Amino acid sequence: MMNTALEQLPGLATLSVYGKPGGGRAASDIFEREQDWEILVELPGVSLEDVSVRLDGRHLIVEAAAGGGGGPGQGRRIHAGRLSGPVREVFRLPGRADGEQLAATLNAGVLTITVGKKRSSDARQILVEAG
Repeated sequence: MMNTALEQLPGLATLSVYGKPGGGRAASDIFEREQDWEILVELPGVSLEDVSVRLDGRHLIVEAAAGGGGGPGQGRRIHAGRLSGPVREVFRLPGRADGEQLAATLNAGVLTITVGKKRSSDARQILVEAG
């Protein structure tokens, strides 16, 4: 995988976005709120059945099949400016991301993924013993 974009989240670990070599890149935005992060991925013309979102460790993986328009009788494509073909975006989540608090919706060609943050009360004290 080739690292094609890098976002710095204020006060947090780096969240990296990777695109699939040879595939389309979906436009995306990442917003931080007090309790969570919101990731918006533009997938115009993609149906719900053609979208997959999964969590693998700290990697949030978005895959979709974008048609990009065109069809029988359209002629030979001489310019491709719309998203087309396989799309794969991988977001490396910060350590404070809570993998149990994930939600995703697809509305009007925009995939919205909400990633909850772990509460600071999740920290625990480690007992140090004499050797």
